Amino acid sequence: MNAQADYQRVVDLLAKQQLAPYVSYAARDRISGIHAENRDARVVVRVADGKVISGRTHLDIQSSSGGNGDVKDTNPISHPLFDPKCYRATSEQPTTYQGIAAVRFTLASRCDAHHDGAFSSLIADAASFRPLDASGTTHGDGDDAKIVTVTFDQRYAGFDGRWLPASIRIDITGSGFMFWLQEHVREVYSDYRFTNSATP
Repeated sequence: MNAQADYQRVVDLLAKQQLAPYVSYAARDRISGIHAENRDARVVVRVADGKVISGRTHLDIQSSSGGNGDVKDTNPISHPLFDPKCYRATSEQPTTYQGIAAVRFTLASRCDAHHDGAFSSLIADAASFRPLDASGTTHGDGDDAKIVTVTFDQRYAGFDGRWLPASIRIDITGSGFMFWLQEHVREVYSDYRFTNSATP
């Protein structure tokens, strides 16, 4: 098996998807921990330039993550939490995922500014190489590196023939003198619509 060649099939599959001039989706946020917030929104993204033209993007946890693994202005169309182009595969192995045959890629970052290499694993369908789940862990900067941990998980599903993020999970946890730092973000994407106009 050639891990990078197989991983490139995942990257190409996502890059070649024909979306539509505009994509809208419903987002449900559930944030708990040091502060709690629930938000539901409908967002419209212009695919040509990735601009959010209606609704509100959801995540900005920069201040909570110690400056490492930052997530800012994230949306599943133009700024997904996991960007497969920013990683390369160093190995792959067969596995199963929710009862289906899959492959697990071990990843290394190749984009200096992309979440500091937060993602370390991608699971893809063994037959189609559609992505199923990307996950990883990163740590705080400097003195916080040993006491702040940030874990990421992005799952995929099919929507009208396209393969797009269906949910993300971010958990920020502290230890030692930062034991109080607990923040958990869950965001679910649904009801994707692919249109020629900006009307959702």
